[in-house]
Amino acid sequence: MLEVAPQVSAAVELYSADAARILRITTEAVRSRIERSALKGRRDNTGHWLVELDRETVRRSEIEFDPRGAAAVLGLRPSTIRKRCLRGQYPHAYNDGAGWRIPAADLLA
Repeated sequence: MLEVAPQVSAAVELYSADAARILRITTEAVRSRIERSALKGRRDNTGHWLVELDRETVRRSEIEFDPRGAAAVLGLRPSTIRKRCLRGQYPHAYNDGAGWRIPAADLLA
C-alpha cells in the first residue's frame, strides 16, 4: 500500500503583532495592507487580526513566539504548546521567567 506524506501548507496564519515583527513594520501598517489586499488576513472569533504569511519567510525570521502566537501558527491551543515546551519538543524554546519563548525555526522545522 502506498503511503502518502501529509501536505504542508505554503502559508501560515499568525497574529498581526507577530506579522509586523517579521515584516519589520507597525501593526497599523499590517492592517492597512490587509485593507488594501496587499496581505491576506481575517479576524478570529475574538476580533484579533490573523495574517497569512509565507511559511518559509516566517521560518527564516529570527523572531520568537509566545505560546499564544505559536498556537496560532500551528493551529493548536496555547496549553498544548506549553506542554510541548515542557516535554522538550522545541529544542531551543526557553522560559525567561515571564513565559515560554519558542523560535520560529523550531515551530516550522
